[in-house]
Amino acid sequence: MNIGTHIFQKEIPFVVELEGNLNGVEFSVRGKGMGDARTGTTKGSYVCTTGELPVSWCAITQAFQYGVVCFTKYPKDIPDYIKSLFPEGYHKVKTIEFLNDGSYIEKHKVTLENGVIYNRVTIQGDNFNENGKIFQKTLNDKEATGFSYYYPGKDGLRSQLVKLIEDKEGGWQEARIDQTITPISDGPTAAMTQHYYQYNVEYSKDPTEKRDNIIMMETAKAFTA
Repeated sequence: MNIGTHIFQKEIPFVVELEGNLNGVEFSVRGKGMGDARTGTTKGSYVCTTGELPVSWCAITQAFQYGVVCFTKYPKDIPDYIKSLFPEGYHKVKTIEFLNDGSYIEKHKVTLENGVIYNRVTIQGDNFNENGKIFQKTLNDKEATGFSYYYPGKDGLRSQLVKLIEDKEGGWQEARIDQTITPISDGPTAAMTQHYYQYNVEYSKDPTEKRDNIIMMETAKAFTA
């Protein structure tokens, strides 16, 4: 067992700090929660600290707990490359493209500091339709069970997935996500291998929180075909 894997043998708190700019509209989100890699579960609470979030929450939620994929449950037969990047952590770059709408780039720095996982994120994008589902906030806080595949790439551990978000008319908004994970340090790591993730997400609101908010419960597990 490497040092990184040993770190995640217990429940660990995490913090999310997000700064976004979509179509020139700036916003900030702060959140915190707990993650347990032994079960693959994370639960976090998030608030928009700059007023009302300018887009549907589900248009950006993959930046929160899917950013801390170090909490994914791995079986013993799959090398856990991501956990082996700790205690230093990793960088992650994601491109999110919404079908018939705009796109943005997420940049993450995920670190372990004083026993807490920090997920610091920036979002930058444009070309969104001001009358579309994302900016008109017609997406529900509900998405389909997701599946992604991971594989070794030239620049790091790569992954691809399609996020399906339910809209208020009973349809779905498709978001295609491409991401690359690279280590912060040059130390030894577990091997990068081809495998898959399955994740399930449930959303709710905190009725006692006056600010625009969302609560996210996610379970993520790795598997092979």
